[in-house]
Amino acid sequence: MTIAPDGKYLYTADLGSANVSAFAINQTNGGLSSLGTIDTGLSGSEAITATNNFVFVNAEDDQIATLKIGSDGKLSCSSSGCITTETGARFNAMAADRSGKFLFAASNGDYQLYGYSIGTDGALTPLTSSPGALTNGQWFGQVSFSIDNKSLYVADESNGVYAFSFNANNGAVAAVSGSPYPNSSSYAMTVAVDPSNGFVYSDDGETDIFGWKRDKTTGALTSIDTPDQPLATSAVGSVTAVTVTF
Repeated sequence: MTIAPDGKYLYTADLGSANVSAFAINQTNGGLSSLGTIDTGLSGSEAITATNNFVFVNAEDDQIATLKIGSDGKLSCSSSGCITTETGARFNAMAADRSGKFLFAASNGDYQLYGYSIGTDGALTPLTSSPGALTNGQWFGQVSFSIDNKSLYVADESNGVYAFSFNANNGAVAAVSGSPYPNSSSYAMTVAVDPSNGFVYSDDGETDIFGWKRDKTTGALTSIDTPDQPLATSAVGSVTAVTVTF
């Protein structure tokens, strides 16, 4: 699921169908009100992300569908159907940058990072530098942008966290020196950046949570505590996702 950057709406995608559901978020108590469901025409969903104007859904059959967000938060497509982009790669991790101008997705098919510019109608155009190899990648669980929109992080089951500098003007990315950043289990399911831009957290899909200090200029990461060792251990069993409150 994903939340629009303005915090007003939440959207969920169904792995077993082509449906995406929309909900309004009560700004006082956090409650959810259904805004209906839309059929994307895809065969199922692997990843979903949102800007304030569009929701993007990636399917199992290597396509991304673009859904327009109305002023009431409801989703729609044109009369001819949702705009779809043939990607040629299956994405399990996808995120729009903080400006809503670019979309990046990591492929578990060819282990590369794909970048697209987002048009005014939500159409996606591949960036000239795309795709770029994620060396020795095994399985990508999440793509996340820092709140200051200067860095992009990718969680990978084999290598930990990949870090890239990000140019918000043209969408260019460059690997940060020292990346990827491993942990003691050599596994990262998800990755999250705190709102102060000072820290990055990841889990290993089991019980451990890892944390790094983030260089706000370069995006480089340094372990908060003992290098490569867990910062904390969950008391509730396997951790499959992490997030940071705003």
